[in-house]
Amino acid sequence: SSPKFVTRAVQWRGLTLDAAKWTFTSNQLQDIVGRAIRQSAEASSIRLLTLDVFDTEIPVEIRRLEALKTEITGKYRSTVHRRSVLFHTLALMDGKDSTKRSQVQQDLSEVSYACDQLSQDLFHVMDELQQLHKLRDVHSGSALAMALRKLNSSFLKQSVDMTEMSKHMTQLEAERDEAWATAERIEHDLVELQAKMDALSGESTNSSLATSKRFSRVSAARKTSIRASKASLRLSRSVRNSQTSSTSMSSSNRSNFAPPVPPVPRIHYSPTSQKLSLNTDFPSASVQSAYSNGSALGGSPTIEKELYDMLGITRAD
Repeated sequence: SSPKFVTRAVQWRGLTLDAAKWTFTSNQLQDIVGRAIRQSAEASSIRLLTLDVFDTEIPVEIRRLEALKTEITGKYRSTVHRRSVLFHTLALMDGKDSTKRSQVQQDLSEVSYACDQLSQDLFHVMDELQQLHKLRDVHSGSALAMALRKLNSSFLKQSVDMTEMSKHMTQLEAERDEAWATAERIEHDLVELQAKMDALSGESTNSSLATSKRFSRVSAARKTSIRASKASLRLSRSVRNSQTSSTSMSSSNRSNFAPPVPPVPRIHYSPTSQKLSLNTDFPSASVQSAYSNGSALGGSPTIEKELYDMLGITRAD
């Protein structure tokens, strides 16, 4: 009988994504993925092809080998069939006709050699096809490994940048707190100095001392700055959430948004009144209007009164 050349399936089969989730546990999947990542991370396992070779040359060669495989398979079947006929003819011949028997034996030898040659050619074609398919698979895996290496490098770089930014932010917060503490000490010293100057000039210090104990302009400015910073952070976060479909450039610009830092209060000395004072006014129009214009508070007396109570002053002050 002629050969069938039927593909025989192996006993192992790969699982689909859903079947793998049902079959393997989380630890087993993690071990499988981790092993594949470690193997693909080795530089010696990466084999890449050019796009012309991968998209054009290899598919053309595979089609040529597939056609050659079909041709060799047909020739091999016919040659095997002819060899079987010659064996059958040789078995039916008697020993008297030696010339014809020798011719059949010669034909049988040639057919057997042709079968061997076709078998070798078919093996070479199948081996080349297997190599080409494996080459394409290795190229795809190597491309994914390169992408994974790039993502890993980008992740490590971003982690380092985030660590540096966190350290820098901690340093800036420490400097900010130190600046506010210095400003409060300076304010305290100015209040005491102002009281001494008032005492030397003969003026009453009861009202100024009471006001200094009851109200600190620097502390109020610090609390206002913290509230403004939190409001700015909430505003920037809502803006980023509402514009998630914008370009990556604008997204990066928004992610670098930082709330404004208020300036350190400046000391002013009035030669006419011979008094020291602190300037804690901010350039922000919204903050200035909140203190100077009652209409900025929505015209509500209750909100205005709560704001003055929070700052520790009265409207007359």
